[in-house]
Amino acid sequence: MCENGDIVGVNKFIRIPDKSDGVGPSARSGHRAIADNSHMWVIGGFNPDHIGSPLIKELWKLNLTTFKWKLMPCKGDMPRELASHSALRDGHFMLLFGGTDYPFGQSSSNKVSVCNLKTCTWSVLQCSGSAPEKKYGQAIVVHDGKLYVHGGTSGYFYNNDLHALNFKTMKWSRIKPNNIFTEIPSERYRHEVAVCCSHLFVLGGGTSNTVVPLDKVHSFNFKTKRWEYHSTKPDVCGNAGYPSPRRCHGCVQLQDDAFISGGCDGARIMDDVWKLNLTTLQWTKVATMPEPVYFHSAAASPDGCMFVFGGISCAAQNLRTESCYRIWLRLPTLKNLCWQKLVATHPQLLKMPVNKLHQIGVSENLIDRLRCPQGA
Repeated sequence: MCENGDIVGVNKFIRIPDKSDGVGPSARSGHRAIADNSHMWVIGGFNPDHIGSPLIKELWKLNLTTFKWKLMPCKGDMPRELASHSALRDGHFMLLFGGTDYPFGQSSSNKVSVCNLKTCTWSVLQCSGSAPEKKYGQAIVVHDGKLYVHGGTSGYFYNNDLHALNFKTMKWSRIKPNNIFTEIPSERYRHEVAVCCSHLFVLGGGTSNTVVPLDKVHSFNFKTKRWEYHSTKPDVCGNAGYPSPRRCHGCVQLQDDAFISGGCDGARIMDDVWKLNLTTLQWTKVATMPEPVYFHSAAASPDGCMFVFGGISCAAQNLRTESCYRIWLRLPTLKNLCWQKLVATHPQLLKMPVNKLHQIGVSENLIDRLRCPQGA
């Protein structure tokens, strides 16, 4: 299998071409990313060396066919708390919750902001009920018509609260589990969550001086309203065992599999990628990253390609990176392989008008992938 002349294999990192045209996001940490099959969007981030404000109020879009970046002009009520916020994609909308401005913790958010990715217009959902406190470093997921928010920090205190926003009523509620205190997961931030089989799984995280192990994981059972504690299974291939405890890692979910990448334990930065099957609770070590990184972003397209961007690559020097990599977490479809080869061998497609692309038989969803930042 070939892509642009290179061998394409599952679980192999490939660097996104450098910004040869000088256009692309600068090095940062604490940002978030989302993706569909056509584009990846990177929102926010922090860098003390960033010109102007260290808190980066930007939305970038990466075309996943041309691998060209574009800084998107935004309209409306774009949030300013854009470090350690949470983001997810719902159709052509991006939802953001929480986050902090700089200095961290002095100005945090508990708003749900929505960006229409077609128009780059921001708005804030008007909600009632028992909303979470203003915080950052929390984890979010949408399940069964509700937005769930777990954990996070105010900058002074950590929590293990679980809240739900019902999208039909636009009302928040705090979920009180049917557990005693010792059965509830510890307070934490910069963890990740995944949903499978009516369970909300909590993966990693910690505080400023602790990290949570991954050989056992908590899940919240939506049916019984109880927290459950599970022993996971180690990867026996090459004595890989379990992933090390970590926080500030990336996480993407593809069907019943959750993939974590990078992170740190307070002393060491991780460079590994692990898969946890959420039905069997089996860990599998997937790959080694090109560089260790934490406070980065990870996003996966629905067809199984994960993109890792930015983060801190050297804690001692507080060094942030602007590197971007992609990795197929499952075998690419024949459609994807043929599409990449077609574009590589017929670059004139990038300059054709839409009506001409229709005439030669290019489908609408592939035309959407061809609309590169320059407008081709």
